[in-house]
Amino acid sequence: MTQPTRDPVDRMEQLSACLRCIADLLIPESDLHVVNRDDMATALGFLVTEFEAARTEELASRRPLRVA
Repeated sequence: MTQPTRDPVDRMEQLSACLRCIADLLIPESDLHVVNRDDMATALGFLVTEFEAARTEELASRRPLRVA
């Protein structure tokens, strides 16, 4: 699989894991043992990555570029 094709597939797999994690968390169980730890780690990692990308983009849009 070529790199341009792989990135969207990887992103879809991450999103699927995030959705599975959310679905597991919505199950009314007294214990969180039903939550897949790999999916939870993927969801948290995905959210951190997206947050950092949004923050970087926002900060870049606020700073004027200096030309030397």
